[in-house]
Amino acid sequence: MSSPAQEWLQKRGCPEHVIRSGSEGRVHAWELTSRELAEGWNLDFDNYLNDLDDRQILFEMVQVALLDDHELKRIQLADHSFKASTSIVDECVWGTPNALEKSWNQETNWWYWRKPL
Repeated sequence: MSSPAQEWLQKRGCPEHVIRSGSEGRVHAWELTSRELAEGWNLDFDNYLNDLDDRQILFEMVQVALLDDHELKRIQLADHSFKASTSIVDECVWGTPNALEKSWNQETNWWYWRKPL
């Protein structure tokens, strides 16, 4: 039996491993990204972009009320760590055309405007 979060991830077209992990898996992935950045990023930029897309998924899950209070607190803590380990950049890391196509902006989707220190 799948959860509402898993059903939402499936409708969004996420890969099977993402769907299986549900909201817990997405929160954990973001915590891991934040921790790895704090310890010194050692992955390539494509992996970084994928991790930012995990944060976007969490943002969208918040918009449709699929996360509980504990998950929201964990995201907030991971965001704090992420911000401390990254710097703001002037252009979306996915590029301006992608930002325009997806309607991302620096205020709402701030993670796409940050790079590892």
